[in-house]
Amino acid sequence: MLGTGDTLSTSTPIKLKLPVGICAIGGGCFQSLAVDTAGNIWTMGDNPSGQQGQGNYDRLHYPKKVLFEAKAGEPNNGLVTTIQSINYKFWISRILKYLLFITSIFLNIYLYKKLKLTMAKKS
Repeated sequence: MLGTGDTLSTSTPIKLKLPVGICAIGGGCFQSLAVDTAGNIWTMGDNPSGQQGQGNYDRLHYPKKVLFEAKAGEPNNGLVTTIQSINYKFWISRILKYLLFITSIFLNIYLYKKLKLTMAKKS
């Protein structure tokens, strides 16, 4: 679930082949996330509930960019202009780091409870 192309566990740090410009990373029990300096979110790992944001339940063995699409009729030019007019790289990366951290915590709690329930059913 580390984005290494396999499902092997490791108890020591390993170098990942991540996209250029990664400025923040986060990891959960079965999922990892990364944010690049352009504000793109990259996700990898297990995906049993579709939590990877890819629109499916496929396990991701390599980092894959989460695609955000503007919905028809939603104004987004004002937001884009506002973000571009401030030092967005600093603020976006800081906000995304906190969001990744919080998401990681909630995902770990969810997966722990799910694993605990699965183990209880097997007993």
